[in-house]
Amino acid sequence: KYWMHNGFVNVDNEKMSKSLGNFFTVRDLCEKYDGQTIRFYLLTTHYRSPINFSDVALDEAAARLKYLCETQARLQGALQGKEAQNTGVAFREPWVESIVTRFDETMADDFNTAKALGELSDAFKLVNEILDKPRDEASDTATLLAIQEALGQIGQVLGIFLDDPNEVLERMASRRQLNQGVDAERVERLVV
Repeated sequence: KYWMHNGFVNVDNEKMSKSLGNFFTVRDLCEKYDGQTIRFYLLTTHYRSPINFSDVALDEAAARLKYLCETQARLQGALQGKEAQNTGVAFREPWVESIVTRFDETMADDFNTAKALGELSDAFKLVNEILDKPRDEASDTATLLAIQEALGQIGQVLGIFLDDPNEVLERMASRRQLNQGVDAERVERLVV
């Protein structure tokens, strides 16, 4: 629905250009990286800022996305079969109730997706902290449910966190194996 002029696209700190021979398409990228990794990487830079594509940068984005998906998978597993406790249960951290509001404010600041993703880091860190060191079950469950709900709403806007995290992790692992020349079927035959 919207068109915006983005910053220059560079490849290894050099302007992307057919004449320089450093041009590639999204299809080319998708052969090497999962689509979620590419989307996540693009969201880490403000749309008006120059973006520098490199294997190193995309590998870093893939590693970060892997951590986020692993955390999201842990969150789903921990909340399976749990429902919200009675209302009025305090969140483990008071800022949890304002995750979506803060996200909306950040996006209202000229679509600042990079800042929005940075602020989500606190939510993922808190999820792991709660799962590793639970305190009060009612408060922890309410906090985790609120974070899960917020991630769902934010994911709808950014187009991330929508796929099952285990499926994303599997796709990423398969892509890594393929890029490294590992024949997964042969490995399975050797293991059995």
